[in-house]
Amino acid sequence: MNPTATITLHPRPKSLSSDPAPEVRESCELDLHRIEEMKNTDSNDRRASSYLSVDPAAPASCISFSDLRGMPLDEDKRMYKRYAALFALRNQGGDEAISAIVDSLSANSALLRHEPSNGRSTTLPIRQ
Repeated sequence: MNPTATITLHPRPKSLSSDPAPEVRESCELDLHRIEEMKNTDSNDRRASSYLSVDPAAPASCISFSDLRGMPLDEDKRMYKRYAALFALRNQGGDEAISAIVDSLSANSALLRHEPSNGRSTTLPIRQ
């Protein structure tokens, strides 16, 4: 993205953020947070994914593994933070991180369960 580009928010995500379907609400919350984050972050500060993916949330940083492990299943956390934890776990790699990502499949959120189970290697690291 061009660092001087202006991100214009389409009104649709804001209007759908109160949709009765939880998947729509959560998707909008995720998108709106990511757009705001990108507006407020210099493009030089954005971390590129080593998985060559466009992640819907930037990986969480400076959080202990035990905090990351529980965050995707914490229904009281905002969806963006839960996704950020998933991507941080993916980036950490290793058996414990993979186990935590697999555990996230038991989340109540269909949107969150979709991310590690969508068949792409964007969330679940491949064991070498």
